[in-house]
Amino acid sequence: MVKLASVIKNVGGGFSITDALTIALMKNVEERILTNYIGNGTIQSGAIKLGLGYASGRFLGKDKLGKSAGMALAIDGAEDILLSIIGGSMAFGQVEQRKGMVI
Repeated sequence: MVKLASVIKNVGGGFSITDALTIALMKNVEERILTNYIGNGTIQSGAIKLGLGYASGRFLGKDKLGKSAGMALAIDGAEDILLSIIGGSMAFGQVEQRKGMVI
């Protein structure tokens, strides 16, 4: 069983401000790129991004860059799913299906 103190320590102290800024930058870039192909703010786009985040460790490695890219994709994927479920006025930045989009 995982101790709560261990979880809080890892979450609160597991990354630096540089890591947070790197993840935020990568999330912004990947979201802009992927929106044209898989959309944004839907359960489907969220699931794809979560899958890409999981797979990024295998393809990009376990170094800082690979972990940051995986975290950025996972955060964006989770955000898409939650925005899709919450919907309404909180779901900003929705993209309608357009010609050339994969899904």
